[in-house]
Amino acid sequence: MDQKQLLSRISDAAAKVHGELGPGLLEPIYRSCMLVELENRSINYRAGVPVPIFYQGRRIEGREILIDLLIEDVMVVELSAVERLQDFHRRKIFTNLKLASKPLGALINFGERLSVTAFPGFPEHHVWALPTRSDIVGSESKQRIPAS
Repeated sequence: MDQKQLLSRISDAAAKVHGELGPGLLEPIYRSCMLVELENRSINYRAGVPVPIFYQGRRIEGREILIDLLIEDVMVVELSAVERLQDFHRRKIFTNLKLASKPLGALINFGERLSVTAFPGFPEHHVWALPTRSDIVGSESKQRIPAS
């Protein structure tokens, strides 16, 4: 399935959830219903995916972001249920795409009106790719930074 088809299927799932529930609920309710809808459509996903934070090649221990949904291991989906999306929401999806090194993102807002916005990820040739586990574990030259 190509990225446009995947985005279309995710948009359809969100429209079904929003159509049945309507606006005004909290984000966790929409998230739970999206999971049901994704399962009904046989779309592979992981929810609450932790992504470690690396700084200057070092993993920052005890610090990570949580991605709302990772769809088919290629699409980062952030969910919200606000009246109006702010620039913060857009910056967050771009940052999550960068940190997760995924090619596609979507911001879904279950506000008064449903909105689904697609965001391109970052090409592999950028320096933003996460180090692999082998780059971190077993490397004596890498220091782990404890969380404050």
